[in-house]
Amino acid sequence: MVSITISAFSQNYKFINGNVYQSDGGFERKAFHVIDGVFSFNFSGEADTIIDLSGRYVLPPFADGHHHGINTLVGLDEKIQTFLDDGIFYVRNPNVIKERISGIADYINDAGQLDVVFSNGGLTSSGGHPVRLHEMLAKRGVFSPFTAADMEGIAYHIIDSEEDLQNKWDYIVSRKPDFIKIFLLHSNRHEEMKDNPKYYGRRGLSPKMAKRIVKKAHKSGLKVYAHVESAADFDLGVSIGIDGFMHMPGYSYFLSGNEEDYRLSEKSVKKAANKGIVVNPTLAVTPRMHPADSKKLNGVINLQKANFEVLMKHGVPIIIGSDGISGQNPMRTAMEEAKYLVDNGFLSLQELIKFWSVVTPQDMFPKRKIGEIKEGYEGSFLVFDQNPLESIDYLDQVYLSMKQGVFVNQPE
Repeated sequence: MVSITISAFSQNYKFINGNVYQSDGGFERKAFHVIDGVFSFNFSGEADTIIDLSGRYVLPPFADGHHHGINTLVGLDEKIQTFLDDGIFYVRNPNVIKERISGIADYINDAGQLDVVFSNGGLTSSGGHPVRLHEMLAKRGVFSPFTAADMEGIAYHIIDSEEDLQNKWDYIVSRKPDFIKIFLLHSNRHEEMKDNPKYYGRRGLSPKMAKRIVKKAHKSGLKVYAHVESAADFDLGVSIGIDGFMHMPGYSYFLSGNEEDYRLSEKSVKKAANKGIVVNPTLAVTPRMHPADSKKLNGVINLQKANFEVLMKHGVPIIIGSDGISGQNPMRTAMEEAKYLVDNGFLSLQELIKFWSVVTPQDMFPKRKIGEIKEGYEGSFLVFDQNPLESIDYLDQVYLSMKQGVFVNQPE
């Protein structure tokens, strides 16, 4: 049982007898302070509150690098609690309608609260993804009071030409996105797919416009993340200098019917690693894509393993994200992705924790001191009864947690 000695108006916490996660991937038994929301290992003064962790294990918080659930006030409390219960303190929503999140600010991005960054609407081409998806959802009333006719300009932005980009860019930036999301879907077949009803909603930006957008976004100080489907999209993303991939090619269906269209090349992967481009695989969605087709599912998983092996071989940073959405019951978070990656042999537990606790948060908030338990960093952490390097099952058993000096979860 945790031993707590508390004085009134505590702001200086001292934690003793905890096994603290280290940058080399192991744990070290040491004491630490959280003073006004910041870690200190050098403070020698008196603590207001002393908490004995009794040999428990301390990790930096987790993140979900790709989740669409924080998108409206409806059900917000329950969604936030789901993330916090899973030890996830940081979330990135890579496509959202800004008008529907206007009231969310009071509930996020503060000490003790979930931190969320938003891209607002992504950039695509006429008839490209996610046009068809948003039209369908709008017709069902999901985005009420907005209709299908309202989607362009809020749920996505159509960029077919240089004129479109010049006319719409100031408006896109004025909506204050935290980053830019672009859609690349079989970009090497962009012209072939144009105006073909078969591919409505299944293509994205042209290579030329994607390159122009990345250049413009970087000039505006905005990072760019890309939805991709094929190896050609990955090659394009690397060549034009995007900052991250929101999927790994081949995570869903074989549009072309040719497996090789989804197999990553070592040349592009090496370039991605050298540029520090991150990849969010979103592999746990795959079984849901093919629930009744075990032959296709096995083929997809084998391709995933081959692609992932190349990414790991060359040291590409991996982002842990779920591609979760609203309306799921229960709502899926990056906990599902984490378990999928470990249970299916993509990552070891040590690799997972590095990517989930360190790499993903730091990619999402590069200007903040987070993702590590060290002097001067934000006082945010999770405590577990059991060593999380021994079993993935221990990672969803958060015993105690704190974010920026405010308790999120305390034992009774």
